[in-house]
Amino acid sequence: MLISKSYYDKYLKYKNKYTQLKNEIYGGARKSCKASGCGENHAHHHCRHCELTDSNHKSSVCPNKPSNTAILFISPSNRVLLVRDIKNKHWMLPGGKIERNEYSFDSATREFKEESSFKLDLTKVTSKNNYLFNKNGKITNIYIIKSTQQFPAFDITKTNGETDMVEYKKLDDIKNYLHPLGPVGPVDLIISGIKFYNQESFRELISKGII
Repeated sequence: MLISKSYYDKYLKYKNKYTQLKNEIYGGARKSCKASGCGENHAHHHCRHCELTDSNHKSSVCPNKPSNTAILFISPSNRVLLVRDIKNKHWMLPGGKIERNEYSFDSATREFKEESSFKLDLTKVTSKNNYLFNKNGKITNIYIIKSTQQFPAFDITKTNGETDMVEYKKLDDIKNYLHPLGPVGPVDLIISGIKFYNQESFRELISKGII
């Protein structure tokens, strides 16, 4: 198929504009991308699986690709949103298995809605980080999200049928109760009497000072 000169000129115009904007945003292109098999001249790669920015790999070849994801949602009052498993009554972070051809954060927000009945409003997020929790080679991408969003009452009819309750627990109580060295400091009696499904991941986040 032949392309007219006018169309080709428009293509060059937009391509040059794109390059100009990219250089303005990232401060100029690199000589060569570090990512294996890429070789393009651009500022960085952001992996949408492990969330590494300026990584040496592309999303398609992520060596730390997680199989599961979860959201640790922290409210302005420093409380953590937990959901309760309908079968064993364990409390846990909303999360689950990443589906095929799904990126980590897309999976996390989907699971959050399916298990809490709430849709996460990204415009209300004030802080977003992630941590790769590795247990015997099985990686869970945990997103630590602080948000001003307030949710309505829990609606079990809007869940996937795996949870039956949602509650906010004080982050300090959880940290004291699940401290790697054992319970320390004052702990809410409600916290000490519940069963946590995510204990190991919580303890690792605490010990590394991430929460």
